[in-house]
Amino acid sequence: MPRYHIHFMSSTHGEAANRHTRQVDISKPIEYDTDIAAVQEWAAKEVGAEEATLISWQELKGAVRPEDGQ
Repeated sequence: MPRYHIHFMSSTHGEAANRHTRQVDISKPIEYDTDIAAVQEWAAKEVGAEEATLISWQELKGAVRPEDGQ
């Protein structure tokens, strides 16, 4: 399951936009426009906003770095 660090802007009608970062596990890689739209929909719900715009994302190898020698 791919894990990403995402950076996005959220907005709610009449309020200033806010920047956010999250680490998120998703079922498939972010490769298509529809993948971006799904992440943006999730991000908006996550922060209680009307909409979110994904600014950047970086795939991560995992949540915790393994110990040396593993």
